Amino acid sequence: MLVIYHTLPTPIFYKGFQAKYEALCGGLLEQSEGTIQSPNYPDEYRANKECIWKISVAPGSQVALTFQAFEVEYHDNCGYDFVEVRDGLDLHSTFLARLCGYKIPEEVRSTSNHMLVRFFSDSSVLKMGFSANFVTEVDECADESHGCEQKCVNTIGGYKCECSIGFELHSDGKRCE
Repeated sequence: MLVIYHTLPTPIFYKGFQAKYEALCGGLLEQSEGTIQSPNYPDEYRANKECIWKISVAPGSQVALTFQAFEVEYHDNCGYDFVEVRDGLDLHSTFLARLCGYKIPEEVRSTSNHMLVRFFSDSSVLKMGFSANFVTEVDECADESHGCEQKCVNTIGGYKCECSIGFELHSDGKRCE
């Protein structure tokens, strides 16, 4: 933010100045990774705010959203303040999650290369808000090159092999015995 202060030559002299600002939020993010935060984070977010982030990563991949901090007014159905995540770029895209409270949520992953994150606050209780990272996620289990004998489980940044009930994973991390 840049503030430029000019004085005008007048016979009346005033001291100082007054300024007001408001944090902007939301936007279109076309990048492989990044961070999104509620307005004013880590201080309390403002009342009556709505922020919408539209995230796009490389085609053929997914968006993985991981929260580092989370404190949003709690209500049984998250009806007051909330973070909503959708699988696409608009508010009519498939619903993935509606989050509120004080516990850091599980990771949220899109099925395509697009994700919409919406933050909403009502007019009353204010909290710290949230900070979340998003990354480009590739499904390493999509083809057979992973080498898992029975089950491949995609994780952020990689994958892990698992075995069916009654089998144990071999020390090589791939075969089941």
